[in-house]
Amino acid sequence: MLVGEKVGEKVGEKSTGNQRAILQYMQENPAVSAKDISERIGISLRKTEENIKKRQGLKIACVEEIAWSKGYIDSAQFEKLGHELSKNGCGQYLLRLLAEK
Repeated sequence: MLVGEKVGEKVGEKSTGNQRAILQYMQENPAVSAKDISERIGISLRKTEENIKKRQGLKIACVEEIAWSKGYIDSAQFEKLGHELSKNGCGQYLLRLLAEK
């Protein structure tokens, strides 16, 4: 699933003007990068990524998630990382991904 498709699933949620602009652009261009969006909308890359994270409930460029999805680490290692990082949003995110699998 492309980023634009995932964001498009949450269209009905309350959103800011920037989030609506991001959503519209991503729906028109599902494979667009966050950098392209930030340049198009005129906000910083960091703000663009924050808005995408809020809309998707996903992290952007989460190294642990990428390693797990590519098979570089197994589910046990992924879970261990999640528990080690559980005091912050990243660890909670990892554990949620594992629970959803």
